[in-house]
Amino acid sequence: MTIGEGILWSTIVLVVFASIVLLTKKKGWGAFFKVLAIVVALGLVVGAGVWVYSKYENRPLVMSSLEGISLGMSEVDVTLIKGEPRKISKLDPAPEGFRKFMLFDHGSDSYTYAILRGPEGSMVVTDICDKGGYGRVLGFSQYSSEKDILEKLGQPSNVSINEKGTEKILSYPKWNAAFELSKGSVIKVCVSNRPQVRYSVEYRESKKGEDVK
Repeated sequence: MTIGEGILWSTIVLVVFASIVLLTKKKGWGAFFKVLAIVVALGLVVGAGVWVYSKYENRPLVMSSLEGISLGMSEVDVTLIKGEPRKISKLDPAPEGFRKFMLFDHGSDSYTYAILRGPEGSMVVTDICDKGGYGRVLGFSQYSSEKDILEKLGQPSNVSINEKGTEKILSYPKWNAAFELSKGSVIKVCVSNRPQVRYSVEYRESKKGEDVK
């Protein structure tokens, strides 16, 4: 139960209790209908308040972290928080300097990974993705539907389709968010401060992009 729902039900219970007390003492229907009118009015006011509060609480916010890893962390910052990664790649040349991949396995095909980019010796986290874990990005997690994402966030700034044409990535740089989908459902959630998250080889065009695999 949310805070707003708690306030609503607490108000209803108090007003109903007051109605019973008035009816017991005065035994008059006039008092009952007055209290009923108050209940309806309060219900409308509190209901409107709950709706506004719910909209405010569920508004999209700019993401900066996922599963304990934050954008801008150094490699040692990440290992101090997450421990030793199951897999770590060697330095890989990239347009912006170098790139490194750190994978943290949760078991049963569930994992979180971070990608670091920048000059050698001063790379920082630019991408964090979670698959099969408890990571949530803008309220969405594994198995969330593409329909729900589009209804809440609108059209993405970029859509990248994999080489086989079976999966795609929706990028929302406004909120540092990206979602990988298969068959209309989320399979991976990502937090990234890059303008778009793309497959290294895309469908048909097969042009080089940023690899999130």
